[in-house]
Amino acid sequence: AQKIQPQMKRIAYWAMQCVQDDVTQRKNSFELVGFDYMVDTNFNAWLIEINSSPDLSYSTSTTRKLVPQVLEDLLKVVVDCEGFVRDPQRRPRPWGKKLLAKCDSGLFELLQPVRRRKEQKMKQLTQNELASLVLAGKGMSLAKPKRQDAAKVADVPVMDAADLLAAADDEPVAEEADATSGGSDEDA
Repeated sequence: AQKIQPQMKRIAYWAMQCVQDDVTQRKNSFELVGFDYMVDTNFNAWLIEINSSPDLSYSTSTTRKLVPQVLEDLLKVVVDCEGFVRDPQRRPRPWGKKLLAKCDSGLFELLQPVRRRKEQKMKQLTQNELASLVLAGKGMSLAKPKRQDAAKVADVPVMDAADLLAAADDEPVAEEADATSGGSDEDA
């Protein structure tokens, strides 16, 4: 578990990073997704698929235990932590250390609290501001690569998934990022 769970968290985080620009945010809504993993004989976690509508039936002995806990914890996150049922005129709660410490989210865990706080501080553009954005640039044409340049591309090393996961192990996890960020940022 000490090796597998951090891998699963990292895979889930990077999967969400990959699609964050394609997910349409809808106010006062949420989505539960299911990650299916496989663990090999060397205890490496492998992502099989991500389900946008995970099966919440009691079809196995594992899901008979897991599903009720997931549903209970989901309500804790949505109602208590995220506050989806609060007054719509009220400001969203900042995800500071105080909220994370007192908020019971069950077995759910915010994987990147530092990043979440930074995103909340960013200014949101209005529709008028978005409409007035202008992309300026200079056109260019792509040239066909020369033979000697094509040979250089063939020398690029190829990494398999195990190598990529091993390289990702060197990245700091959320707790380490909190401790190393300098700490001058006051949390609400």
